[in-house]
Amino acid sequence: ADEFRRRGTTVVMGGMHATALPDEALQHVDSVVRGKAEALWERVLQDFRQKGRLDSIYQNQQLPDLKKLVIPRFDLTNYDRCLKAPFADTPAIPVFTTRGCPFNCRFCSVTRFFGGKYRTKPVENVLREIEAAKAKDFFFVDDNIAADPAYAEQLFKEITPLRLRWFSQ
Repeated sequence: ADEFRRRGTTVVMGGMHATALPDEALQHVDSVVRGKAEALWERVLQDFRQKGRLDSIYQNQQLPDLKKLVIPRFDLTNYDRCLKAPFADTPAIPVFTTRGCPFNCRFCSVTRFFGGKYRTKPVENVLREIEAAKAKDFFFVDDNIAADPAYAEQLFKEITPLRLRWFSQ
């Protein structure tokens, strides 16, 4: 972030670390997005385009509706420029199917930051996202992909015929 700022690029940071320690992050970036960015990103871009500057901190208290999220523009990604495992034709595409976790494990930050509400993306939306990626290798980045066994079973049954290589946390 420091290097990009030295080059005159506006830098925005989000994620767990920036959410937990926004003042520290602001030492290295122009703006921090706290919480989930989906509901804020349009405002961040609008501020940059219209005002030519950003607020120091954008804070989101709401959890996005997982039924309404857009599919990433995978067609804009040049997979040849991405790291891949030696056995893979494409990089492991990050996809999430669930967010949150219903458990409150002492060692885990998920419920501390995002509450104990477990939410699922409709399986048909996950399948559309996988199809759009045109890849065979996927990393399910869920905090706990199997916390709802019925959902996990439905997801796994639906992706089995696709013959994907996948891993998760």
